[in-house]
Amino acid sequence: MNYLNTAVRYGKISMLLHWSIAFFILLALASGFALEAAGANGHVLLIIHLLSGSLAAGLTIFRLIWKAFIDKKMPPYPASGKMQAMLIRFVKFFLLFLPAAIAISGIGMLVTTGLTETLPFSLPQLLPDFDKTLPRTPHGIGIRVLIVLLVFHIAGAFFHYRKQDNSQPNRMPFRTQG
Repeated sequence: MNYLNTAVRYGKISMLLHWSIAFFILLALASGFALEAAGANGHVLLIIHLLSGSLAAGLTIFRLIWKAFIDKKMPPYPASGKMQAMLIRFVKFFLLFLPAAIAISGIGMLVTTGLTETLPFSLPQLLPDFDKTLPRTPHGIGIRVLIVLLVFHIAGAFFHYRKQDNSQPNRMPFRTQG
């Protein structure tokens, strides 16, 4: 299997970035919702959330650079209509840029609460109420939009995986083809 994309398949690096970003996004989502439930005592959850969110955002930025300057761009997957083609472009675009916007609002919450002055060495006895910060609203909206986009992305992946025929090989196989 190639390290770079081909005309019909993603390369090893693109797949590694894809699945790594997916893992860190899911970890950031889970730890973020758990942190919201834990409130002022969620110190460990905050660290997990910050690390996983930072890694997801950093890898997303690296992926954008990788796609723009190093790797071949994959041709769009054949859509069965204009609406499906538009939905594919919409979901792919926002899945590339929304994690960075969410990270920016997360940094904004850290700055407005003063936590940037203490991280990563210590945390206050009780965590601040993030809900009272101005960036919390766009952060929450971005996360909910991200969840909807992930549902569409996963549904589309399963749709194309199940619809597979010999004319369109699997672009991101779970295992290498022998």
